[in-house]
Formats: sequence, C-alpha cells, structure tokens
Amino acid sequence: MSLSREAFLRQLPAAAGGAPYRCRVEADGAVLLEHEGASGRWRIRLETLPDRRLGSLSLERIRVELALEGFAPQAALAWMERFRTHFQRAGG
Repeated sequence: MSLSREAFLRQLPAAAGGAPYRCRVEADGAVLLEHEGASGRWRIRLETLPDRRLGSLSLERIRVELALEGFAPQAALAWMERFRTHFQRAGG
C-alpha cells in the first residue's frame, strides 16, 4: 500500500469494525496486529518498504499481510469488504 504505517494504524479501527486488537513489534521491525473474537481471528503484519519515488514525488509504502481464520465464509467476505472500503483509494 502507498500509505505510511501511522496512517494505516489510524484507519484500522474503523476498517476492523472497532474490534480490539493487540499490537507488537517483531524482531525485524514489522508490526503484528491480532484480534481473536467469537466470530474468528485476524492477523495483520505490516512491513515498511522503501519509499516509491516518482521524480520529486515520494510515496511512503508498507507491505500488508492479512490472515483471517475461523470466520464463516460470509463473515469473512463482509470483513474483507469493510477493510477494502476503508483503505480504498481513488485512481484513474
């Protein structure tokens, strides 16, 4: 994603439906976010990537790895749709 880690973390509560989550920094500097609830468990791993440079423009980037476990199929689809909607960017 062309997004800073800080911006991702600001948007995550709404994207995750307000679910509480744990946050820890791994030895390699990646951030691991985890939630376990009655409907399932999700894990998000954020890794900072080098900025993308386009001339004088510099875009911060992160790699986002997402795993959903234990969700019913429809609940997983709904979770992903809400997540995508909150992080969707306009483009052309």
